Amino acid sequence: MEGMQRRSSSAAVRVAVISLILLAAIAVMPVPKTDAIGIAVSPSEIYINDMLRGTSADYPITIFNPDPTYTLSYNLTVNNTISDTISVSPATGTIAPHSSAVAIINATVSTTKPDGLYNGTIHLGSTIEVPKAINQSGVLLQPAVNVLVSYSVTAQQKIGLQVNDLRLYDTEAGTAFPLYINGTGTGNVDAQPVIRLNLTGVGNDTATSTYNVTNVTIKARTTQGVYTTYPNTLPVGQYMARADVLFNGTSIFNTTQLVEVFQQGVLKSKGELTEVRIDGPTSVNTGDTVKLVAPFTNTGQIGINGSLVCEVREDVGNATGGSLVGTAQSNTLQVLPSQTVNLAAYYTPQASGRYIVTGHVQYANKVTEDKATVLTVSESGSYVLPVVAGIIIIGALVIGGLYYLRRTGRWGA
Repeated sequence: MEGMQRRSSSAAVRVAVISLILLAAIAVMPVPKTDAIGIAVSPSEIYINDMLRGTSADYPITIFNPDPTYTLSYNLTVNNTISDTISVSPATGTIAPHSSAVAIINATVSTTKPDGLYNGTIHLGSTIEVPKAINQSGVLLQPAVNVLVSYSVTAQQKIGLQVNDLRLYDTEAGTAFPLYINGTGTGNVDAQPVIRLNLTGVGNDTATSTYNVTNVTIKARTTQGVYTTYPNTLPVGQYMARADVLFNGTSIFNTTQLVEVFQQGVLKSKGELTEVRIDGPTSVNTGDTVKLVAPFTNTGQIGINGSLVCEVREDVGNATGGSLVGTAQSNTLQVLPSQTVNLAAYYTPQASGRYIVTGHVQYANKVTEDKATVLTVSESGSYVLPVVAGIIIIGALVIGGLYYLRRTGRWGA
């Protein structure tokens, strides 16, 4: 009876020690949340008709991370049946919580590809990363989705263009006229229309101007808008302008409207900055280069040049931040009336911490109001310390437990 009690006691001790070891292991192991939402992509089907041999085309897809907490890492793999023609860039990447990223699907048809219809898939796999800010590491595998890709190859060249919109704008003396065209390339080769402009002075027939715009290209199988300019040598006054879109020598679209040449300084220059955002994860390591993007729209009446200026300040609990730790500035870009451009600046943090990034656009001796975003910076490799510490603790407990069992002679019993 006493022997049975000793064996029972020994077994209880072994169970207690092993349970303690497992509990310690669980305590230091990363515990990812299990409520991650997954991944989405748009469009999920791409059809490319009448691809000419020896040509290429690009199609964007948007990958969404709907999770409110975790950064998502994705991986795009092209099925072998179409991998000789279809590629993806970037094939891997990360997306911040509640954000999206764009990948480009490129179709490049070799000169020896036989005519026919080809089908395949692009596999989109993803994992959710546990944020380093909570001293955890690890990933959570997410359900995968597929993008269906179909393309047909032909040797027959087809060219086509549909004009959806054409806009002419006023200008000032000595400044080029802005112009905007939106079109759809309905063929399998790029369309290059000629826009013929005839301007005649209102009440002054001798003031005339004729110009052909030849620098517009509408890509095949794509709807796009193109902003451009044409010369202005006219004096101040009103003009009746007729614009014809010529395609293969034939006018396929025309518009007539009144435009005006004003004295210099009369037209209003105005721009609007909608946001300053981080292109990618908002939590980075020291030494990582951060891309700051600002969509800037010309809401005025004349073309302007805009430049994004950003300040990085310590987060001290207010909207503007505390001490200045760095600055970043974009290149200067021309922005025509109604046009929106993404101004981009780059910043590399050198110290960990939480920062307020404010930005404004300088244009025509004016500045927009500031927009702000938050950047969190960790020391490079700091996330490794909890993992190393966990391994050391587990190892010490295991060794200590085995030593105790052997020393008391209970392990063999």
